[in-house]
Amino acid sequence: MKKKATIDFKPHSGQQEVAEALLDHRYVVVRAGRRFGKSALALNVVLREALHNPGRYWIIAPEYRQVKSIYWRDLVSTYIPDEIIVKKNDNELYVEILAKEGTSIIEFKGSDREDSLRGAGLKGVVLDEYAFQKEYVWDKILGPML
Repeated sequence: MKKKATIDFKPHSGQQEVAEALLDHRYVVVRAGRRFGKSALALNVVLREALHNPGRYWIIAPEYRQVKSIYWRDLVSTYIPDEIIVKKNDNELYVEILAKEGTSIIEFKGSDREDSLRGAGLKGVVLDEYAFQKEYVWDKILGPML
């Protein structure tokens, strides 16, 4: 019997505004100060999409070590319930979750390892701290995959 999981994310008004904008727009840029909760919001928006639209999703920070410390060590265990995790890989930083129909994979990557960003088919991607990433990562690598 499948257990029902509860996603424990309660966005504040600014986060809610961004989450709702993503329902109507393909691309959204968020410019917000420290402690806004951009990373928590990013993971939860990706989680929302991954649960309803099975596929492969990436969250990319400027450096691999950033994505590992911010997302993998803190946010994944906080926001992704164990009940929906099919597989979790600590070496490759991905989690496979039960989706509405099938499964989804959420991977965490650094744009400093740009060769690891080539050749995948994606349903969605979040570029965290985009201002600190090389412009061609979006223009030449990620944009065309979507």
